[in-house]
Amino acid sequence: MSGQSTTKSSRLTALISRKRGETMKVKTHIRNIMATAAMMAVVAPLWAADPLLVAHKVTGTDALGDPDGKYWDAAKPVKLAMEAQTVATPTQPTVTVIEMDVRAVQNGKFVGILLEWKDASVNDILVTDGFGDQVAVEMPVTFSKDDLPNIMMGEPGKPVSIWQWRAPHQRDKDKGKPTTEQIYPNLHYDMYPDKVLPAETAKLYTGAHGLGNPVSDGTKSAVMEMVAEGFGTLTHVGNQQQVDGKGVRKGETWRVAMTYPLGTDSGIKLTPGGETALGFAVWDGGNGDRGSRKAWSSAWLPLKLSK
Repeated sequence: MSGQSTTKSSRLTALISRKRGETMKVKTHIRNIMATAAMMAVVAPLWAADPLLVAHKVTGTDALGDPDGKYWDAAKPVKLAMEAQTVATPTQPTVTVIEMDVRAVQNGKFVGILLEWKDASVNDILVTDGFGDQVAVEMPVTFSKDDLPNIMMGEPGKPVSIWQWRAPHQRDKDKGKPTTEQIYPNLHYDMYPDKVLPAETAKLYTGAHGLGNPVSDGTKSAVMEMVAEGFGTLTHVGNQQQVDGKGVRKGETWRVAMTYPLGTDSGIKLTPGGETALGFAVWDGGNGDRGSRKAWSSAWLPLKLSK
């Protein structure tokens, strides 16, 4: 009898423990849902009635991706206040970029967006404990003024397109990949795989870059085109990328131009006379910004393309 009682007691204890575990999982799931709902409410889509960014009509057939192009002189800038991202963890409570100027132009074939912001340091080489300067433009894949997606990476069923320029990619494109000596000037090593192995074999030792990961290769374009439908869903569009751009340094200011074709059959549908909404984010690598640690604009900025 004693053995049977012990067995029953053990089974009961195991059952209670399992039920408690299941209960905790349910409670945790509910808390996560409530936290997400609360966060989504805080960052519900906001439409800034003022200011309005207008993509002025310019002449020529240029792709509008040159930050030094004269066509920007015709565009009236909109000054955006950039805020510390403190909604989604990990947060960035202290930011160094507090404002950014935005301009837009179009010539019937392309739309161009120019971003300018001050950054005291240049961070264009990635190291283990260092991060690069970046800037991103976001817009709904399908625009509806009365039904905008969440400005923080979109939401299920309401995807957003994200164009992100990276200073390290720009450096790779302009000057080629940095050497080990440039990345770690005080490091001593005997030999690296690419010095003694055939190129194809050496690629096995180059991580994501060797696998062709577009995020690791900035030689094709300094701007990446991605889509997202909420946190954790950011995906590169691969060979479907249509956005391009370039960034240059002027004193302590970054000037980044991004260009996108008008009237395309896929991707973002932008046409003269049309409109959409833009969101912005900027990262200062010298401030340790990366991922969700960034400065951002918390309201959609209306963009109107002139006819």
